[in-house]
Amino acid sequence: RASALGQCTTAMIALRMGFSAMKPPKSMQDRFNEGHLHEPDIVKRANTEFGVEVFGSQRTVTWWVTDTIGIKGHIDGEAVGWTVEEIEAAAESDEAFDLFDKPHRLFEAKTMSEQAFRWWVEHDWDARWKKYPGYARQFTVYGHATELEQGLYAVKNKESGQVIVEPTPTQIVPLPLIKATVVGVEAHVRQGLPMPDECKPRKS
Repeated sequence: RASALGQCTTAMIALRMGFSAMKPPKSMQDRFNEGHLHEPDIVKRANTEFGVEVFGSQRTVTWWVTDTIGIKGHIDGEAVGWTVEEIEAAAESDEAFDLFDKPHRLFEAKTMSEQAFRWWVEHDWDARWKKYPGYARQFTVYGHATELEQGLYAVKNKESGQVIVEPTPTQIVPLPLIKATVVGVEAHVRQGLPMPDECKPRKS
């Protein structure tokens, strides 16, 4: 799963060996459920408030790392069109802008707490991806699987309801790095090596 790429190597090896993740505590599961409830609202608001057409929500995509190893996930959608902010910014600049040449981009939606959202808004993309490497790897895989090099990343403050939608390239993490990680996990399991003690996967 693309969403598992942010976990430690020990956790990925355990999953590949057939171990099942423990059921999360109720408080954590409630947060997961709440996040899923917000995603349709983000997509709806992207279509209405931000002026882009989002389609294909929860479509399954797979990037085949090799002929027998694939990374699968469910995208939040694909988006066509310029956002209202992009059009307004173009109107204020002297750069040429073709309103009718609508870009086709990958769409990703995330929900955050007030504190996390505030941090996200105050930092640039480099800092964001460094803090959330799993998000970076997931978005990179989705971009490669859909062959979409550009994306729109939507983040919602689940406490205030504020949503921001920003453009960003999809190829963030070098694909050879992701490939090496996944192939390394596969090789570890196939060779029957002992479980590494690289990290404590309890949080995962």
